[in-house]
Amino acid sequence: MDASFIKSLQDRAEKTHARIGIGIWNADRELMASLHSAERFAELLVVGNVDESCPYEHICTDEPWRELVGLLANGVIDGAYGETCLQEGPCAPWPRSSACPSAAWL
Repeated sequence: MDASFIKSLQDRAEKTHARIGIGIWNADRELMASLHSAERFAELLVVGNVDESCPYEHICTDEPWRELVGLLANGVIDGAYGETCLQEGPCAPWPRSSACPSAAWL
């Protein structure tokens, strides 16, 4: 992709600063640290199996995909993103094949 196109997307994201729900199935230190770079572009709401010491606003739940759908439906968040889909994990309703939507539940 053209570097100017990427830059224009980054500039737009910084200006809109949407509220994004981040679904996390298995939180670990590295994953939580990686969210730091996203703060520049969005207000984060972490949803899932997170420790109470999570530095972001968060909702603890064993069903992050279900919570994200409710948050979207009620206008609490502008968008949602989930970690990689596992065939045995939260994508059970999706077809169990290579077509399983990686990195998105919604």
